[in-house]
Amino acid sequence: MDGPIRGKAKELFQMDETQDSDDGPDESERPERQTSNAEFTAPMQQTGQITVPAEVRKKMALMKGDMVLATIRWKGEDISRNKDIGTGNRITLKKSEREELDLEPGDEPEVRLAVFG
Repeated sequence: MDGPIRGKAKELFQMDETQDSDDGPDESERPERQTSNAEFTAPMQQTGQITVPAEVRKKMALMKGDMVLATIRWKGEDISRNKDIGTGNRITLKKSEREELDLEPGDEPEVRLAVFG
């Protein structure tokens, strides 16, 4: 039986299918990619986050949520891992990855990003 409260609740919980829940730009707003790879150095934060510079994001047409192949090089050693571009346009290195390279907060490793597709 539908009463006034049940009808109102139903309205509140139905999602508008035309409404986009993502606050960021969508694929139709992605600029054309100028390059599929780039290198830079940037300091690593205490949490293992490295910010991807704006000029790199622009040239590679990167947006939050994009997956890249990140090669991190430090003191002659390197690792390559798939990483998502996260909040604040950062990639995050896991503790095990930081330990493998002996990276400490404030270190500025060489980062090479590649995107496919």
